[in-house]
Amino acid sequence: MRFRHLTGALLRSATPAVAWVLCGGCAVAAVLGGLQPLMAGAVVPRPAAWLSLVVLSIPASLAIIAPTAATAGGVWTLARWEREGAWLGLRSSGVRGRQLIPAFLLLGLLGGATSGFATHLLGPASRSQIRELGRAPGAVELVPNAELRLGGVQLVVRETSGGWASDLFFASQRGFGTARRGRLVASDGGTAVELMDGVLATTEPIPITLSFRRWVLPVSSSPRVELDELSTEELHVRWVATASAGRDASYERSVAMKRWLHPFAALILPLALLPLGVKARPMAWVGCAGVVYLVAVRLGDQLAFVVGANLAASIGPLAAIAMGLVLWTTWRDG
Repeated sequence: MRFRHLTGALLRSATPAVAWVLCGGCAVAAVLGGLQPLMAGAVVPRPAAWLSLVVLSIPASLAIIAPTAATAGGVWTLARWEREGAWLGLRSSGVRGRQLIPAFLLLGLLGGATSGFATHLLGPASRSQIRELGRAPGAVELVPNAELRLGGVQLVVRETSGGWASDLFFASQRGFGTARRGRLVASDGGTAVELMDGVLATTEPIPITLSFRRWVLPVSSSPRVELDELSTEELHVRWVATASAGRDASYERSVAMKRWLHPFAALILPLALLPLGVKARPMAWVGCAGVVYLVAVRLGDQLAFVVGANLAASIGPLAAIAMGLVLWTTWRDG
């Protein structure tokens, strides 16, 4: 292997590993996306809605999967060279770790570009679609003898048949009661519960009992839209509107800034972790580094109102840079 072909050789060797990690990450994201609605207990997604949730979970997680695949693929390739003796041979011919920088920068560019595309476009769009699927009454069905919580409404049903549930118990801020039949329906505010032939008991402000023939009980009159479901432009508008209203917009600003800083962190992460390829158990160290990065990002979210939006959004990339400085300064690459 000649030195002038070093970058190309590493990239060719890393391609299968990157592809495997990318496919594995997408599979894990799909599995987690499919399990999440099933853990609701009393509400089971219909097959078509469940399959949509599984598929949408992949682009929603691609901003994390892509840089992980690029970093793990590069480190695994260098570790394989070290294990097979190829790296020892290269070092004997005068090659040093810093001469691998161009290849790892290209891997970082791949991970950063994919992460940026997912962060600004794919992620918000897919999360928005997931929320809409969760609100659609036709996407889920009730399970007998299990407690279901939708928004501020608690439901327990005895039997289900043909889209209707029988012998319901319900409780909400408006009171509690029973109904002979009920089902999930669409309303202007999202999902609602249509109750037939029931009794409602209230305790505040005056205890009363009411009988009703039909009552449509809203589950959530104003469904919340999370910041990660907004496009970059909508997020900027939310940030400006919050600040214009005189409220603290540190969190909104931090989330907006992370949409630019996270792809930057994905760009430098393969280069920062390059020295792990010559260590024992390199992939375990890569996993630990990934956990450190995610913890740093979550810590920034919690501290946005304390340390300010700029520092809060920068904690993740700063953690990647710090790990790189420690690894490169302790690597004996002479």
